[in-house]
Amino acid sequence: MIASIHQPNYIPWLGFFDKMLKSDIMILLDVVQFEKNEYQNRQKIKLSNGQPSWLTVPVHHKYPQAISAIEIECASNGGSWAKKHLHALRFNYEKAGKWKGYASDLEAIYRQHSNSLVMLNRRLIDWVAHELGAETRILLASELLGRDEDLNADPIQRILDLCSIVKADSYLTGKGALDYLCKERFAEVGIELVVQQFEHPVYPQLYGQFVSNLSVMDLLLNVGGQAARSVIVNPVEVVTGLSGAEL
Repeated sequence: MIASIHQPNYIPWLGFFDKMLKSDIMILLDVVQFEKNEYQNRQKIKLSNGQPSWLTVPVHHKYPQAISAIEIECASNGGSWAKKHLHALRFNYEKAGKWKGYASDLEAIYRQHSNSLVMLNRRLIDWVAHELGAETRILLASELLGRDEDLNADPIQRILDLCSIVKADSYLTGKGALDYLCKERFAEVGIELVVQQFEHPVYPQLYGQFVSNLSVMDLLLNVGGQAARSVIVNPVEVVTGLSGAEL
């Protein structure tokens, strides 16, 4: 049983979904501190002028505060931010090969007004996972732990606790986490530490030169779910010379 753990980011980048597709269980780590100007409430898309631009969900937050406690601004007045994000996706991707097929789903998601950032991110992550054909179980750390989490808790022990709860015997981690993870502590409890190997793919994009490290929405709206999955898990097979419609 392979488990992975990642913060519940807003319409995440491809590396997030590569980790998901390689896991039996992905735990969304919503019990750690919210960080302003990170990816928990914002992500980049590609504009029709060829440049990347941020989509940011406005939030209320007080330092220190767990991601699970973060509330979205304007959730009670028609969700103006949601209308702007949906408009940005439509305006910049309506010429992409798969926009028409996904437009109604995205409209429905963005119209589900909620004041919870985690619930918004979870809905979008669940939807993308479904379109990619992922069989991974997606769980929230706050629900698994069943208690108010200490923001200053030992991060390694938190990971070990979560792996124990879901009965994982392998933990898939990104390369960056190797700076603080202790292999010996995982070995002591019989959990194999596996390092994610991910190479960002090049795929058909609208509007000029290829831009990497964007939201998964860029890939999905250009090429569609099954092709997107293939591009993510087989990054060495660079897809060139095809339009989104052909894929």
